[in-house]
Amino acid sequence: MQNKYILYLIAANFLWSLVPFLVSGLFNDISILMIIFLRFFVSGLVLFVVGLFIIYINNRNASNDDMKISLRKLFRFIFYKNESFFNMKYIYYFAIIGFFGIILQIIGYFLALKTTSIAFTMIGFQLSIIFVAFYEHNAKSEKFDLFKILYLLILIFSIGIIVYVQFGVRSVISLAGILYVALFTICLTFFHISINKESYTKGEMKFVNVNRNYKIARMVIKLSLIFLIGVALMFPFLILYYYLPFQGDLKPEIN
Repeated sequence: MQNKYILYLIAANFLWSLVPFLVSGLFNDISILMIIFLRFFVSGLVLFVVGLFIIYINNRNASNDDMKISLRKLFRFIFYKNESFFNMKYIYYFAIIGFFGIILQIIGYFLALKTTSIAFTMIGFQLSIIFVAFYEHNAKSEKFDLFKILYLLILIFSIGIIVYVQFGVRSVISLAGILYVALFTICLTFFHISINKESYTKGEMKFVNVNRNYKIARMVIKLSLIFLIGVALMFPFLILYYYLPFQGDLKPEIN
């Protein structure tokens, strides 16, 4: 294990510890749905513009026509089948990741913060790491070495401490809060497993081998479409949820 990876883990845990200061008072006057919309709509638009800019710079500096990236051909991959993800067309793949992997994940995360505590919500991150590690081990894409086993044991031990303390400090943690953490965990795990499940067509592979900028532009456009489609699907979901015959924590946010 290289030292830089250990430093990454230390930095990540340090940033997690700053969350209580960053989210303090965030939800008092602003709907979590507005935060989600602004975050991913603006990010999607910015990434889309960045993708077009990369294509423009590539085509401007291309030494020959074979090195140029055709916008028509690049966007046509949206309707190709993704063999690595149940043979679905990419447009459906983006929609599923955008809505279930991002929008529902962040909704569950914010609602967990509002109904439980920072520490209890952070369990979702730790559980997701554990689930993804076991998935990759079972899929034989990654093996457990001594460092990973120790790291997972530390995560499990820390989860046990957090749960014990939280149930001791708070006499009752609501079932809704536990469900929000579960929703956040499941969606985050799904996102990490599915985000890289994509396959290139033979034509794309040939072009990627010739021009690496195509892969970069494709990745940026992919992320922008995931964000924008996910945000678009959020609206019909909220309308449907609003008219369901029960009161939930999400309805005040919709109002």
